[in-house]
Amino acid sequence: MKFSLTPIQFFLIIFLLQSGIVFITFQTRLLEAAGRNAWVIFIFTGVFQYLLLILYEKQHTRFLPGPFVLLLYKLYWIYINVLSLTNILYSLSIWLYPNTPSIVLLLFMVIVSFYANSCKPDTLINLPVIIIPAILIFFVSLLIALPDLEWTWLFPLDLKDFEMVWNGFLTSQLTVVGLASFLFLRKRVVSDVKMIGWPIAIYAGFWFLFFFMSLLVVQLFFPIETIEVVPQALLYLLKSQKVNFVERLDLFFLFIWMMWSIITVILFAFLIRLVHAETNKGKKYKFNLLIHAIFLIVPPFFSTRDRLEMIREPLLYLHLFIVVVLPIFVFIKNRRQKT
Repeated sequence: MKFSLTPIQFFLIIFLLQSGIVFITFQTRLLEAAGRNAWVIFIFTGVFQYLLLILYEKQHTRFLPGPFVLLLYKLYWIYINVLSLTNILYSLSIWLYPNTPSIVLLLFMVIVSFYANSCKPDTLINLPVIIIPAILIFFVSLLIALPDLEWTWLFPLDLKDFEMVWNGFLTSQLTVVGLASFLFLRKRVVSDVKMIGWPIAIYAGFWFLFFFMSLLVVQLFFPIETIEVVPQALLYLLKSQKVNFVERLDLFFLFIWMMWSIITVILFAFLIRLVHAETNKGKKYKFNLLIHAIFLIVPPFFSTRDRLEMIREPLLYLHLFIVVVLPIFVFIKNRRQKT
């Protein structure tokens, strides 16, 4: 595949891959795992992501994975897309389309993704621009809830409980899931651009602000004891807000999230095809058809709450392996070969 990215396109794609599947659900899961410690733990996660970005940027020229490592990334992103589509089906069945067969919704999303991935890469890399107005709407929606927040719920902290802190840190990694895409897309950025310094700092700061604001608003809106019975707390919060321009803010926002998520699914499918093309020439149409057949067949089997939790369980550990362990292994391996 031949295409190039500007720094803005590059970071927009990474942002969507990181936010698309988790930004309405991670708050509840992190608060369940870490309690009132959640906001402090997420600050450490922000620092962790920034350090990872610096490491990736400094070592990306040494990221030369072999066929087996590329296969692991393909399988991981297929798993991510199956999980994403399953989560979308489950959420839509609760909030928007309880009487619509899930296969109808899934067929629509898979056809859109297949068609988009049949187009030229230049079309795909510009899709994230659609989300820019949605990001602004998201921030405004959070600001509407400010008068209802109880700021005393930030404390007390219990950072001495190592198990709670560790579980919280693991759960917070949901927001870093798409970061490995940096290593595959970095070489597509125009060659005279340096990322060390302000570009990475601005992106890391924006990413942190986006997730931290949503976490803080949810934590200060709901008593921590009730968070377990509110599976998608952010949507319940928006449902409670009264605005003049739309009757149900939660449903309006859910439509935005659905569009956001579909574009994320498209981009993950694009990444899978991009990695596949590095070791396989030709038959691109057949491979595109194959992965979208998987996206159509597998998610309906896991679209209940219990089954969704079952396939979601391995994500955090797989993520740490894919985003931290595997890249470092490849960096060290290629560094030794050069010396």
